[in-house]
Amino acid sequence: MSLQALKQGTSTLELNLSISSPPDLLNAVNSLWQVAIQVPSMPPSAVKNESELKGIRDFFEAALKCYIKCADFTGIEQCFEILTNLYQDYSEILKDSEDQWKIWGLYLTYLLSYNKIEEFHSELESVPWNLYTDNKYIQFAVTLEQFFMEGNYQEVLSAKNHSPSSEFDFFINRISDTIRFEIASSFEKAYEKLSVEGACQLLKLNDYSELAAFLQAYAERSGKDIWRIENNELLIKSNEKKTHEIPKWQLINQALNYAIELERIV
Repeated sequence: MSLQALKQGTSTLELNLSISSPPDLLNAVNSLWQVAIQVPSMPPSAVKNESELKGIRDFFEAALKCYIKCADFTGIEQCFEILTNLYQDYSEILKDSEDQWKIWGLYLTYLLSYNKIEEFHSELESVPWNLYTDNKYIQFAVTLEQFFMEGNYQEVLSAKNHSPSSEFDFFINRISDTIRFEIASSFEKAYEKLSVEGACQLLKLNDYSELAAFLQAYAERSGKDIWRIENNELLIKSNEKKTHEIPKWQLINQALNYAIELERIV
C-alpha cells in the first residue's frame, strides 16, 4: 500500500511541479516523505526490493526538483544524500534512471556553489571518465569547476546562459554569492571600517538594503558575525591584529582584484 501511494503521489508531484506554489509543493513533498519512509526497502533497511527501491528513487528525484524550485537548502542536501547513496550502493539492483546523471551534475554544481572543492573531486571519482566529456550535465560541472579554480569568474557566470537545465541556474546564482564571500573574506582583514558606499562598490551591490542582506547571509554562512553598520559606515571587528602594513595592502589589492573580476560579470 505504501509503495503504490508513493508512486501515485510522485506522479502527481511531477505534474504539479510547474504550476504549484512553493508552499504547496513543500507540503506535498513532506507528506510523501512520510510515505517513503514506510516503504520496507527505504535505506538503510536491509530489505532490497527492486520495485520498492525504484519507487523510492523516483520520489526523491522529483522531490529534489521541488526543493530546488522552493530554494529549500535542507531539503536539497537531504535529497542529494539519499540519491547519491541509491546511485552508488544499489547500482547492482537498480538500472540508471533517466535523470541520474543530470542529478549527479547538479550535485557536483551544488558542491561548487558551496566552495566544497575537495568534496567535488572526491565525488567526481564516482563518475565514469567517459562521462566527463560525453554527458552534457557532467561536462558542464567539470568545465565550471575548471573556470572557478582558474578564477575565470566571467566564464563561470556566463555559464548560466548555456546551462544544460534550468535547475543548474539555482546553483550558479549561489556561485556569484561565493565570489562575493571571497571578496568579503579578503577585505574584512584589511579594513577596520569602510563606508557603506565603498563596501557596496567592492561587493558590486546596489544599495544599503542589498548590503545588509549580504552581511546577514555572510554571517550565517561563515559563522562570523563581525560587522555592524553605524553612521553610514561598515564597522569591522577583526580578531586578527594588523601588525604589518604590507600584508594589509596585499589583502586590499586582492579584494580590488576580486572586485574587478566581479565588475566584468555583473
